[in-house]
Amino acid sequence: MLQLVVTLAGAVIGLFWDYTQALAAVLAGTVCVVPGAFFAWRANVEYSPQALLLQWAGKFGATLVLMALAIIWLQPAALGFFGTFIATQAMYVIVPLKWPQPLSGRSRHD
Repeated sequence: MLQLVVTLAGAVIGLFWDYTQALAAVLAGTVCVVPGAFFAWRANVEYSPQALLLQWAGKFGATLVLMALAIIWLQPAALGFFGTFIATQAMYVIVPLKWPQPLSGRSRHD
């Protein structure tokens, strides 16, 4: 969800330069959000660590393939694409650092 917000923010910022930067930002967000959403959907129903690892590898591979296809076929504006791509990928690190979750499924006040 936060990656969608970052994507839209990148598109709005890109509009200040050129509409091609905004389109590149939306494309980069799509490259990040689609594999991540599929992985999140699968992770909610999977409990095997081995299967989760394989699904993560699939997410990584899908991200690489989507990025390659986007760059080769659509040739997006570099600043908008890579700036938004890096920002959306950074959410995987920033969110857990900013809002840490307890290790157990229970809250800290239980």
